[in-house]
Amino acid sequence: MSREDFPALLVGLNPAWIGFLDQLAKPGALDTDDRGKKVFRVYRGGDLDVTNALHYYPLCPHCLENPPLSEDGTVGRVEAGPDGAISPNSNAGILKPAIAMHAEPLDERVKERAEMAIDEAGKLLVLGSNLSTTPAWNLVERARARQSARDVYWDPERWGSLR
Repeated sequence: MSREDFPALLVGLNPAWIGFLDQLAKPGALDTDDRGKKVFRVYRGGDLDVTNALHYYPLCPHCLENPPLSEDGTVGRVEAGPDGAISPNSNAGILKPAIAMHAEPLDERVKERAEMAIDEAGKLLVLGSNLSTTPAWNLVERARARQSARDVYWDPERWGSLR
């Protein structure tokens, strides 16, 4: 599946999310602690808690044709629901971009490539990150130890104090 087609697939599975941006633009959507009025809350790690929102995940087309093996060697179950999203009966086959989500283990190859990039960089500039995940913080610490990250620009009102 192409990078261009993926957003359209998500919108097709989650049409209610189109209205989410309209709700977000309403006065008070971001300025209240009343869960009935607030559209979402952003946590320090960047995770969103979206009010009354379900999100449906697409199937991995490759996994649908070739179900992966589980750790115990059994063939995974990959089924589509009536809307084309992954069925709750599935135990494998969610289409997920190759990114590590908060609290997920980082693939060792990704970690090694990131560390190599830090080691080869002359300087490191961090903007717009709260560095709340340990892998992100460790990369900055690695750069600081190499003297390539001397300044980190930080908004303590938004992200809290540096570690």
